[in-house]
Amino acid sequence: ADLERYRSLLDMTSRTVTEYCSRHKFRYESYLGIWRGQHAWQATYNRIPLLQRIADSGFKGWICYLDADAFIADFEFDLAGFLADKGHLAFIAATDDTHDPNRAYWLVNAGVLFINLGNPTGRGLVYEWAKQFDAITDEQLQKGVEWTQLVNDQDMLHRVLRNIPEASTLILRGEPNLINYQQGRFIRQILRIPEGFQKRIERLRLEIGHILSRHGL
Repeated sequence: ADLERYRSLLDMTSRTVTEYCSRHKFRYESYLGIWRGQHAWQATYNRIPLLQRIADSGFKGWICYLDADAFIADFEFDLAGFLADKGHLAFIAATDDTHDPNRAYWLVNAGVLFINLGNPTGRGLVYEWAKQFDAITDEQLQKGVEWTQLVNDQDMLHRVLRNIPEASTLILRGEPNLINYQQGRFIRQILRIPEGFQKRIERLRLEIGHILSRHGL
């Protein structure tokens, strides 16, 4: 998250993630600021160098990435069990259109996703995604005041996924989904809403408050 706008969301959602990781003995890290870029919205690219850094470290497990507006809805979900028989997969995500059952497998929502760094295809995905980001120059980042002025990280991911065999992916479709959108069973995400940013914060605060209170927190 950037320090100006989305930090307020991350401050709330991270409470659920740290609690879940503590209960299930997972490692967790978050990042505040802009890894590379000039403008607050460019924190959206942070996920790419963060993933590359973890891949460079030699880590060979699964990574679960969450946007600042995503949070854990079910503290009892057995994530280790869910992933136990999926070592052959490189990537898991939800489709970007839950109402289209024939949506292409590479058209995913990048707000919540799993990448298997123990799978060569998963590691290759991370490095190809990083190449896409590296192709944007510092000058372009400086001039890209608005989100629409540069290719975004999700579109970059779509390009990479198109060159990965569909059999290496698990694309979750329909609603309620397991890991995305407002009705997510394990992980939920409150995407942009017409009512505006403040209303989005209020909705997050309400939902997270209910989840924490159900668990005595």
